[in-house]
Amino acid sequence: MTLPFEGEAGHPVPRTTTDSGVILGIIALVLSVVIAPVGFVMGIVGTVMSKRRGTSNIPAVLAIVIGALVTLLWIALILFLVFVVAIPLLTACAEYGPGVHTLENGSTLSCS
Repeated sequence: MTLPFEGEAGHPVPRTTTDSGVILGIIALVLSVVIAPVGFVMGIVGTVMSKRRGTSNIPAVLAIVIGALVTLLWIALILFLVFVVAIPLLTACAEYGPGVHTLENGSTLSCS
């Protein structure tokens, strides 16, 4: 007699699950906070897997939303640092030349 979890010659066969991408959605949700672009992509994959099985996957949808928002915030921060901080400093150094300069507002600018 062969039981449902036994294969040929009585060897156990791993049980298959009907995971609809929920586990992937939970992992994506965690990653969307830590590594936002990866969580975003994994959330999309988890949502697609769930839709194929006809189930909902709230963690995957949340991962998509949070991953997209955090990614956009990082992009905005990088653009701010480049255009508001780095470019004006490089422009000022190009104008003043190498050395240490005291600016009109009392701050010091070091250019090499």
